[in-house]
Amino acid sequence: MRRSQKTEQQADRLSRIGLENRKYTRARSTDYGEGKGMSVTIQDLVLDRNNLNQAYLRVKRNKGAAGIDDMTV
Repeated sequence: MRRSQKTEQQADRLSRIGLENRKYTRARSTDYGEGKGMSVTIQDLVLDRNNLNQAYLRVKRNKGAAGIDDMTV
């Protein structure tokens, strides 16, 4: 679970007591992945057919041997 940063907590507090400009309340930056034209998500990249095929071939080539996470297949 992501913990909110101090600046977010302060912005929430300022908006609650009415000191923050109403125009900018709940505004988010591109750090949150809400950039313009961003239609591809990480999940789309992971679940891409080519990526899954490459991962499958890598597992077959390694014969299911444990990787860096010490998990075997």
